[in-house]
Amino acid sequence: MPDRAALVAELVAAGMPRAAAADYVDQRHGWADIRLRPYYRRIAAARAEAEGRTIHEVVSSAIEEYCARGPAKGPG
Repeated sequence: MPDRAALVAELVAAGMPRAAAADYVDQRHGWADIRLRPYYRRIAAARAEAEGRTIHEVVSSAIEEYCARGPAKGPG
């Protein structure tokens, strides 16, 4: 998973205002709208890196898959 601060700094160095750079990185890489517990974030980050996707894409597809199949049925 890319380092958020490094990505923001790179965009600022290229001339983008800091607030715009932070917003862009948050939206593009999923930091803004996905609040995961650290354990699940590590799992999602590892899967994202292995698949060449962002955490946002990994979590979004997992949510879509869950919605398509529904919750797991317990016994009885």
